[in-house]
Amino acid sequence: MARLHSEVNHPDNQIPLCARCHSQFDKPRTREEYEQLAAIKISILRQQMQRSLRGDYQLEASIDEVISLLGEVDFSDENTNNLQFDAKSLDQKFDASLPGPTRRKIKHHVADYYSHIKRGFRDLEMQTPMASEVIYTQVRSFYKKQKSLGLSQPEIFLNIVLWLRSNTASHSFDAPEIIASFFVQNCEVFD
Repeated sequence: MARLHSEVNHPDNQIPLCARCHSQFDKPRTREEYEQLAAIKISILRQQMQRSLRGDYQLEASIDEVISLLGEVDFSDENTNNLQFDAKSLDQKFDASLPGPTRRKIKHHVADYYSHIKRGFRDLEMQTPMASEVIYTQVRSFYKKQKSLGLSQPEIFLNIVLWLRSNTASHSFDAPEIIASFFVQNCEVFD
């Protein structure tokens, strides 16, 4: 079985268990059972790494001003949903790993909110020059780090949503998903 770290006694190679589970798994087990435990350990290590990355990659607090605009979108306005975007360009950014429902959700968020978010970033730019560019660069940097880890698009999108959620004042899960979708259309996420 492959080791997660070259040093045999490194914590990455150890699987902590409670006393009851330890006695159960202390007896000779099959390779498959050890691989199941190792898969759980790998999943936990990935989650810990993502929590650490979310703390390491900062995001300008001024993005909260843009997020706050999401609650002000008036969908009764007939011009709200008339955004024309090239669906092919979005589809070309998606790979086979991204499930259909996630694709649809991103497309709907872009259609419903893109112009409002873009206007919010433009307003932010007028108040604080280069603020939008700094945020775009921070998002792009976090995306590139996720991509360098060899993660799939669904994992990357989820990690970006969780990162946005942990670095903003948003209390909902929807707002970070909407903002992440904006960044997909705006080319900071998914090349």
